[in-house]
Amino acid sequence: MKLGLVACIVLSAAAGCNAFTGGPVTGAASLRQKKVDAVSKVAAASPRAGLDGTRRDVIQTASAAVAGLLSSAVLPAGALAAAKAEPNRRVFTTDGGVKFIVLKEGTGPVARDGDFCVVEFTGFLPDGAVFDASNAPGRKPIAFQLGKRQVIKGWEEVLRLMNAGAEVQMVVPADMAFGDKGICIDNGDCLVKPGMDVRYDLQLKRVAPTP
Repeated sequence: MKLGLVACIVLSAAAGCNAFTGGPVTGAASLRQKKVDAVSKVAAASPRAGLDGTRRDVIQTASAAVAGLLSSAVLPAGALAAAKAEPNRRVFTTDGGVKFIVLKEGTGPVARDGDFCVVEFTGFLPDGAVFDASNAPGRKPIAFQLGKRQVIKGWEEVLRLMNAGAEVQMVVPADMAFGDKGICIDNGDCLVKPGMDVRYDLQLKRVAPTP
C-alpha cells in the first residue's frame, strides 16, 4: 500500500523562542529547554526500545536534566482526537498497532529498508507534554538508515508507508516505542515511564537510496 503522509509539528524552530507563547524563552522555560537538549539522544533517535549500553550512558549523563522535565507546558488535544470528530479523517493502524493519521501527503519516493531518511519530529507524553523535538534550539533533523533498528520500531513501521515530504501524527504503543524499560535513570526518575505509549508528529523530509 502506497500512502503519502506527514504531521503538524507545532514547536518553533527559532532559537530562543518559546514554542507555546511565541515569546522569548526565559526562566523555567529556558531551563526546560536545556533538559530537553540533554536527554534528546535517548528519545526517538535511540537505537532500540531496550536499554542498551549507549542509551544507559546517555541517561546517566542526563540524570540531572530529567528531573523537572515533565513540568513542561502541555499542548491541546492532538490531531488523532480531532480525527475522531471528523469521519472523513481516516486513522490507519499498522501491524504492530501504531495508529496514525495523514496530515500532509508526500510526493517524493517511498521509503524502503536500506534507504537513508531525514526526519523532523516532536515527541509527546500522553498528557501532551513535549519530551523531545528535533527543531528545538541547537537541534537538527535526524538522519538514519531505515530497517537497521536505528530508531524505534513504531517509526519504522510507519515510515515504510510514507513518501518523502509526507507528515503524520502517530500514537506508538509502548512495545513499539521504549518498552517495559522506558527512558529512566538509576535513581528511578523517568522521562518516559515503563510501558508508556507516546505520540509523535513526524515529517519525512528526504529519502535517499543506499549508494
